Amino acid sequence: MLEFIKNNPYLITLLVAAIGAIPPLLTFTISIYNNSQSRKEELSNRQYTQYHQLVSDLASNAKDFAESQTAIIYELRFYRKYRHVTIRILNALKKTWEEKAVNNETAPDSSQQRREIDLAIKVLNSNPLSWKVCQIKERYFKA
Repeated sequence: MLEFIKNNPYLITLLVAAIGAIPPLLTFTISIYNNSQSRKEELSNRQYTQYHQLVSDLASNAKDFAESQTAIIYELRFYRKYRHVTIRILNALKKTWEEKAVNNETAPDSSQQRREIDLAIKVLNSNPLSWKVCQIKERYFKA
């Protein structure tokens, strides 16, 4: 062993330098990981806030703003993380609008919104790949 060290002094120097480089690399890797995790959490919090704002706007615009409601319903399909609760909310809203339409209450004509709800539920129930295909069709192959 001692003979190996005497015959290869540069190898030992290289080994010591490599061992000395490990702690800074490890620290750098940990800081990158922590930064990405904090950004991910910040994005998740922002999405949470935006989603709840959309749902609140949809519920508060019960009488007017048909175009706004349609746009909100369309936007809800992009929050796949909340798809199960979104489907329940949209189904309940659709049922309410249908009941108001049957009872001839002072509800706006919600047929456009109900169609958009059906499309949003269809997209939310689909698998992610067909969801992407749907986005591409809407973007490039408008009817």
